[in-house]
Amino acid sequence: MAKSEKQSATARLRAMRERARIRWRALHQRWMIFWRDIWRENVPKVMLILLAWLAVAAIVVGVVEIVNGTPLGGVIDALYWAVVTASTTGYGDLTPKSETGRALTIVFILVSIAITAVFTATLASVFTAKKIKEGRGLEKIKATDQVVLCGWSRHLDGILKFLSFSEPWRRRAFVLINASPEGQINELLYRFNHLELYFVHGDATQESVLRRASVERATVAILLADELVGDPAAADNLTLQAALAMREINPDIKLIAEARLPESEQHLRRADVDDIIVSGEFSGYMIGSSAASPGLHSAIRELFTVDIGNSLFRNPIPDELRGKTFADAHRHFRQRGALLVGIITEEPGLALDDVLVDDFSQIDRFIRSAFTAAGRDLSVRGQGRSEVKLNPSDDRVIGPNDDAIIIAPRSMAAA
Repeated sequence: MAKSEKQSATARLRAMRERARIRWRALHQRWMIFWRDIWRENVPKVMLILLAWLAVAAIVVGVVEIVNGTPLGGVIDALYWAVVTASTTGYGDLTPKSETGRALTIVFILVSIAITAVFTATLASVFTAKKIKEGRGLEKIKATDQVVLCGWSRHLDGILKFLSFSEPWRRRAFVLINASPEGQINELLYRFNHLELYFVHGDATQESVLRRASVERATVAILLADELVGDPAAADNLTLQAALAMREINPDIKLIAEARLPESEQHLRRADVDDIIVSGEFSGYMIGSSAASPGLHSAIRELFTVDIGNSLFRNPIPDELRGKTFADAHRHFRQRGALLVGIITEEPGLALDDVLVDDFSQIDRFIRSAFTAAGRDLSVRGQGRSEVKLNPSDDRVIGPNDDAIIIAPRSMAAA
């Protein structure tokens, strides 16, 4: 195996280990939060009281029945009678025969109903409070590889529609972070109830809010220019702060940001935002095309609207087409009702392992040891650079890092 392939395999293994470690930590944290709520509501204490009451009743009534010559049976039989009686199941296969035993049973049943009701209500309150907190966006999200959408915008519907039509994004979890009114959020959650959609209430610039959204486990974050903020410059400044906070928590997350002002783009670039869209930057083209090329704007509108006709999608290319030509791939997609119009090549990011290739260099050893001591790995960080080629020549060879740009009613699986 070539050295570059070994390095790539090592980087993938490290990434898999890191994902497994993050998931295990998330699962452990989830259980810790659950048990914290259980203890806070005194559920173990109430359960202990209930178990102690069952044991006392079984012992007392069992002894009374033995003294009166009508034993219930052994210890297990007495406990079985106590549980069946306390739960008001009442099978009737074991019952006290003496008057004293039956009188004690009446008292036992009445007290058991009260204790059981307290236990059930206490346990239910934990789950009810959890559901209420989830509905208000105050609960920590239990998701992995999710897409985070920050800010409230009129484009939010279109974004969710497009992602729900795209393969494999429709299977991802989506987390909304904003401070919109509860009614507005509930309406959005209802419209997209076919998606795994969550809500976190708060300011995306605050680390505690981002932690509740589990940004450390997210794959992509979309930072919208929040329309709840009236001043465009202030809205872009909040987007910038959110980008910096997310990059600090999760250096590998892909950040996509919307800017209201063109001059905000350079600041977002410095914040290491991967893709930036300026609001209204295509309006001039749409208006000009409507005048110079009548009908063209209708075609563009269809491509940019996911629930009408055809749209543009980035789609995986089947493995059997790797090494073949663009013409072969074009025929493959055309037979499936899609039109291949271009290729996106995702160039992988540069890993430090790709630079430190001399195992005998003292400098390389020092750099490796310094990263290890700091708890940092040498694997690929962040996203690679994308190169787009529209309408390439028919003999253009499909490479291992290529994806298709297609026009189709919806994206399709690679197979």
